[in-house]
This record gives sequence, structure tokens and C-alpha cells, in this order.
Amino acid sequence: MPFDFNAAVVAPFRMQPGLRRVAPGAPQLTPARDGSRALREKLAALRHHAEQALLADPVFDPLPALHALAAHAAREYPGVFGIEGDSTWHAQALGWSLHGTTPRNAGGAAAIGDCLHALPTHRRLAALFALAFEQDFAILDARSGRVPWLAVCLPSHWAPEDKIGRRFAEIHAPVADNATLLAASDALVRLVTGDERWERFVWTV
Repeated sequence: MPFDFNAAVVAPFRMQPGLRRVAPGAPQLTPARDGSRALREKLAALRHHAEQALLADPVFDPLPALHALAAHAAREYPGVFGIEGDSTWHAQALGWSLHGTTPRNAGGAAAIGDCLHALPTHRRLAALFALAFEQDFAILDARSGRVPWLAVCLPSHWAPEDKIGRRFAEIHAPVADNATLLAASDALVRLVTGDERWERFVWTV
């Protein structure tokens, strides 16, 4: 996904929502590249810290949202991720699939299969999807403003397990210079859970 540093970063720096509309038809996901640092880091997080990287509120069922996300990925990148029926998921670019909850190799790296096999079955679909794309993922409930599910393998100095189930404003309360962000939190929840699509780059030095 292209990132224009000069357009996105201003001085003096202020914490702002910084949302930009995604043009209709523009891709939202970034496929993971074989051998990339992001893929290596995600694989390491899932192999050694899956309980912190893949999180769900105990009363929340993420499967409908995961099915919708997988269907979107299949439309956006049909050569990267595909689905068959309700229970077969193909990460073609990784060379691995899930048939139900059973991993199957289609020419992929053994390390990915080792990771999937080691995970509890209820975490395997989220893990496969997390590995297939560079983004991390969160589900935001429009009605409550809470985040009941996270697939976060690349956090920057924050603990995903401390955020699960909390409201958007609570999650961002520790952020420095956060007054603008917190004041707009309810409006932002309505915005990003609406029909339009938005993007925001998060960067650090």
C-alpha cells in the first residue's frame, strides 16, 4: 500500500484521527511477500505468543466477520486468498490451506504448517489470514464501540491483551496528545463502521 510520508506526516506532530477515504475499487489489503520481514515477524509471534496475538472476547463469535473478511480478500486478490463453501480456505500465496480446521500443504513452507498445526483449532483460520496479509486486524462493534476480537502480530509497544473487549476511547486513553482523538471517538466509531471505507497509516520513528 503506497505511503506518502510528506503528505501524511506534518510538523509539529499532533495526534489526530488522520482518516482518508479509500476510493471505490481500490485495494484495502496488502498481500504478504514470501521472505518479507513482516511475514517472518508474524510467524514468530504466532509460533511463540499466539495467546497474545489472537484474542477474542469469550462471548463473541468472530466467524461471521472472518467469513466476510475472507470473502473480501478472495474478491480483491483471487490469486492470494480463496474460499470454497463455508469451510475451506486457501492461502495460495503461502501454499497452505485449511480444510475445516485441518491444515494442508500445497507447496508452502514447512514453518507455516508447523505453526498452524501447533495452534488450537479455533485460532487457525485467523492465523492463516493474518499470515496471508501484512495488515493486522481488529473487529470494532458499531453498537457498543468495543473491540471484541484482535489479530495483532506486529504491535508497537502496546499489549493487545490489555485492549480486548474495551471501548475505542478506553483503548486510546494512554496515547500521548490524545485530546483530539478522544473527543472524536464516538464519531470515529460511527464513521469507520459505516458503509464507506477509510484508511489510516500508523507510523513511528
